Amino acid sequence: MQHQKKPLRVGLTLGDPGGIGPDLVLYALMHRHFRKRVKFTVFGSERILKNRIQTLSEETQVYANKALSQCNIVGNATKIPKQFTIGKASKEGGIQSLESLDNALEHFASNAYDILVTAPLDKQSVSEASGLTFTGQTGYIQSYVNAEESLMMMVSDVMKIALATEHLSLAKVPEAITKDLIRRKTTLLHKALIEDFNCPTQKIAILALNPHNGDRGLLGSEEKEIISPGIQSIRSSISTVFGPYAADGFFGLHQYKAFDATLAMYHDQGLIPFKATNFGGVNFTAGLPIIRTSPDHGPAYDKVGQSTIDYSSFIQAIYTAIDIHSNRITFEKVAKTALRPKSDT
Repeated sequence: MQHQKKPLRVGLTLGDPGGIGPDLVLYALMHRHFRKRVKFTVFGSERILKNRIQTLSEETQVYANKALSQCNIVGNATKIPKQFTIGKASKEGGIQSLESLDNALEHFASNAYDILVTAPLDKQSVSEASGLTFTGQTGYIQSYVNAEESLMMMVSDVMKIALATEHLSLAKVPEAITKDLIRRKTTLLHKALIEDFNCPTQKIAILALNPHNGDRGLLGSEEKEIISPGIQSIRSSISTVFGPYAADGFFGLHQYKAFDATLAMYHDQGLIPFKATNFGGVNFTAGLPIIRTSPDHGPAYDKVGQSTIDYSSFIQAIYTAIDIHSNRITFEKVAKTALRPKSDT
């Protein structure tokens, strides 16, 4: 994390309070590396956080209460039910997690924070609570900020994987794959490598949809009719795009190491090798005016109250968002310098 002249303003959502979201937030508030470099604003109920503090050891409670007193808390409007379900998915948890997210997004327009890190929630609970078909925070945030397009990326020091389709039923994936989709998602990925990750080469691999790259049409025609033509059309503007590659050999032979990022066709095609290789990575939503990251796991109801909670992905999500913020500032400065008219000498 690069040095900041002023503390960077970081917004945190609670996620599903029945899960480990409050634990993740409290741990971040207490993290020694953030004390002077970051100013946190938590969007959610202070009561939920204080109740969770009571489950910690006496020594940790002292640090947690002090850390909580030093951050901004923008509370939810809904009264917390007395019999709130801890360690289980519930409609109440869905209500609180969606209100926390909405609260944070409402404050984006007023420039209340520089980056947003969202704790994990349960999509089904949010759907039940809101009446919406809630398929994830990525699409919800994109819709909220009226962005035409977004890109779900999984990021770590080992690999960067983006998804052409996200939380979509596997049966619906083939019809969703089009040449235009490949072009749009690859363009966003290329832009993110330049502006968000300061990547000089931007080498991108595109995965096939079918086994063995379709086996020349024997196992599917999408590679021949859609993906390959899509890649060819992109190369007129982005020359460093290659593929399609059969996913099993691509990851099994570690071909991904030769590329800066990979575009997978569907969720599990990208996330299974990503999590198997480096669980504890970061989910980043590219293509939006808001810098938003999150951990690469769910609310982990079974871990609530346990000493086995892994905080690494949430902490890394904060570090990654800070780096992206710094990279965007650098890119903007370079772009402005390049556009500045040269004075006559």
